[in-house]
Amino acid sequence: MANTFNAVDLIASESLRIFSNELYFLKNMNTDYQSKFQMEVEDHRTGPTVRIQKPARRTVRQGWTRSPQDFTEESTSLTIDTVRGDDMNIPEAELALLVQDPESNMAGFSKRFLQTRMTTLANSIDAEQFAKMYVLVGNAVGTPGQTPNTWGPYGDAMQKLDENLCPAADRMVIINPAARNKTADAFKGLALQQLSEKALSRAYLGSIADFDVFMSQNVPNHTVGPLGGTPLVNTGSQVGSSLVTDGWTAAAASRLKKGDIFTIAGVYQVNYQTKAQYSSLQQFLVTADVSSDGSGNLTAAIFPSIITSGATQTVNASPADNAAITVVGTAATLYAQNLAYHKDAFTVAFAKLSSPKVSVESSTKTFENISMRYMRGYDIANAQLVDRIDVFLGSNALYREWACRIFGA
Repeated sequence: MANTFNAVDLIASESLRIFSNELYFLKNMNTDYQSKFQMEVEDHRTGPTVRIQKPARRTVRQGWTRSPQDFTEESTSLTIDTVRGDDMNIPEAELALLVQDPESNMAGFSKRFLQTRMTTLANSIDAEQFAKMYVLVGNAVGTPGQTPNTWGPYGDAMQKLDENLCPAADRMVIINPAARNKTADAFKGLALQQLSEKALSRAYLGSIADFDVFMSQNVPNHTVGPLGGTPLVNTGSQVGSSLVTDGWTAAAASRLKKGDIFTIAGVYQVNYQTKAQYSSLQQFLVTADVSSDGSGNLTAAIFPSIITSGATQTVNASPADNAAITVVGTAATLYAQNLAYHKDAFTVAFAKLSSPKVSVESSTKTFENISMRYMRGYDIANAQLVDRIDVFLGSNALYREWACRIFGA
């Protein structure tokens, strides 16, 4: 029995090792709130939710007259709500060999029965989380339809992060294989850098300026909404998290998709601390799919909100009536979404799953804030050994302004 349970622990550890090494996006996200989820979570339960406080923004008094401000903190939440796993029927002969001498036979067992499973699981989760996060990011650079092939787009992304007061450390950019190929000249000399822990990853390409550069096949694509017409702001002086527009094609049809980005003529971004106006238009993110009515009217949910004064000011002024709206990209066209970001732009946490109170062998392991459970049992109905591997995680944007999409082809 001792060897049996030792084998279960070794399989759990080996599975987690492979899984962790295959994660690129999730491993470069904030995990500071993992400690909030250290209690064991039972199966078939929604995990706990943690409310994350963010620093309050302030304005500066000018002159001697006291001008008190309310202390209002922004917050976001992180909920453990995503279960992913892999299940398999195990050949008894192979397991018998592993149980006899787990440490000696683990390498062969891992290559045959764990490597492909964990690589597939990790890449599936990485791609899913990447697709979930990029649509929460409203900063964008690059030329839609053109794969980045110079330093320019990366420098523009760095500027976006700087203008949003992003810390200089812990910045990274994840690019797809096409961008890696086309920007080879821009990344010359990276191989000459001193070997670091990151360089042990097959995806790590090196560092350039403030960014650690990674390549991933899981970089998502975004298809711009159908659009149509000549969209304009409908009524001036609008503020808040929605924008009333008109000028779309006069037909009830889908126009904008979640993740689309647009600018408004005359509405500029400001420095969050000083409120000084930048020279670039504020980019607004569409946060939900939306259609126009039969007259071409449409109200879009947007981020950031249009705020023209106070501690949380986002723009220099509210849009004028009939101000032109310009959507990034061409209607119904797909573009790669390479991503530059700070580690704290997004956060992820893994729950520690409990061992079931039945006669199965179970082991839960945690490595680098990633938890995984391995279970093995016997299916008496079909007379075969079975196993399952589970991960239970949650993620959200934390400081989404510290991320920037780099459009490609």
